Amino acid sequence: MSHQVCAAFAGWLLSNAYVEWAVLWEGQLRIVHTLVARFVFGASFCISMLVLNFYASVLLDAMDAMFLLYAIDRDHCTIMPRGEQVFHLLLRHV
Repeated sequence: MSHQVCAAFAGWLLSNAYVEWAVLWEGQLRIVHTLVARFVFGASFCISMLVLNFYASVLLDAMDAMFLLYAIDRDHCTIMPRGEQVFHLLLRHV
């Protein structure tokens, strides 16, 4: 959780610096462009976090399933025909 907060804060700082650099106009128009740019950066950050969290959860679920199948094979003292490479890889590291 703390790394997500740090990433959010770093993203906000970078977007704030970019917005200040990119929007060099004066007056009311500068305020509107600054708000729009900050909204776009915030929305893109939220969308990317959702997508990356989804892919991370899929990867973790796949690893959990692979480890569970490895444990079942170990419990039954068998190796599935297509799982020999994975079995030997996990056997070295577990």
